[in-house]
Amino acid sequence: MTIRSAVLGAVLVALAGAAATHAQQATIRPSPEAPVQPRPRSADEQDAYFTVQNASTAVDRLRAVNDFLADYIDSEYRHLVLFQEWRARGELQHDAEDIIDVALRAIEAQDHFLTTKLTFVDDPSGIADLPEVRFTLVNREALFYQSVVESYLAEGDGDSVAEYAELALASQAEALELFETVGEPGTPTYDQTVEQIRGGQLFVLNTLLDGAAEAGDFANVAAYGDRILEVAPDDVFVLRTLMQGYLDAGDTDAAIRYGAGLLEASPDDLNTLMTLSRIMSEEAPDAAPAGHWEQAQEYAARASAQLDVFLAGPDAAQLTDEQRTAFVAEVNTTLGFASIQTEAFADAAAALDRALGATPRDANLYQLRAVAAQGARDLDGMMSALARAVFLEHPDAQLRASLGAIYEAVNGSADGLDAFIEREGEQIAD
Repeated sequence: MTIRSAVLGAVLVALAGAAATHAQQATIRPSPEAPVQPRPRSADEQDAYFTVQNASTAVDRLRAVNDFLADYIDSEYRHLVLFQEWRARGELQHDAEDIIDVALRAIEAQDHFLTTKLTFVDDPSGIADLPEVRFTLVNREALFYQSVVESYLAEGDGDSVAEYAELALASQAEALELFETVGEPGTPTYDQTVEQIRGGQLFVLNTLLDGAAEAGDFANVAAYGDRILEVAPDDVFVLRTLMQGYLDAGDTDAAIRYGAGLLEASPDDLNTLMTLSRIMSEEAPDAAPAGHWEQAQEYAARASAQLDVFLAGPDAAQLTDEQRTAFVAEVNTTLGFASIQTEAFADAAAALDRALGATPRDANLYQLRAVAAQGARDLDGMMSALARAVFLEHPDAQLRASLGAIYEAVNGSADGLDAFIEREGEQIAD
């Protein structure tokens, strides 16, 4: 067996143990006492790991390297796990700065290890260049940086969160690239490790996204959101955030694009269906592409079809009676308006009647209902809706003049117009 083969064999044995470390740590159950933090090792103590007396082969030196990893770096990581679990469970109000110190100290130790200590191994190509070794260390470094991000987040230090988040993302990306080289696709271990790394990426990116959203920094909201979608294309929260963010920024085309992606991930999402149908029918440009209005009507019809399911579900149970009523009116009004745009006037009239059943004293709805009746050539329906809008004192004074002209054309004079308005008004439910 060559020295290189022996070295690589020892590395792989060490990696097998390291691969199980993360899963084992997840089952740690800390005792009621606070853990004793490891004493920082001096440079001489660290060097002792790699200058083993009578170490005649590269394998002996590599065993010393493995001792260093297990005894120092893993020890630090176990303390991070303990601190964070205890803090989450309320059993230890441990200062986040202590967690940060532990993580940064471990990162420094790893950097020192990578840049100087591996040169003790008798391997001309440099064992530090082996993907197996680099993956083990880079992946652990990513976990340390992620812990620093979490701790600065708890401290409310946004600038430090952003600084260490980028370092974590760089380590995570490198770890993922390395693991794609050394891992075995299709195996449970491979899938679990990739999921762990991508989960870390999503945590860090979502942290940055939340910070940008709170600061109203839409440029970074969009940038971080797109980076999240590279990792998780179906992330409903991010798609919704981007849809709303672009809508707030006035970019309806982008809002529609992300909304359509959101519906692919969650086809029955009532809020998305409502948002898309509304912005497509009300805020779309004049030169709408072919099928634009029809798509808006389809979204609105799907929202209307989901309404009863929503109202019978747990989310609607949290609404007040007034909120439920307003929601019914909004869904049907949106469908009515979208149907008018596609000249589906009978559908528009039916939807607007349902909206008026929920909010019968809305003068604007009666005006919209009159438009639907006009399109359907329903003269009586149009006059009735206009009269009720006038009765409810619609702010558009032109409505009374329009109603008067139609009434006079039908009846030969304007006599009785006021009485007609009064009779229609009396038909409005309280």
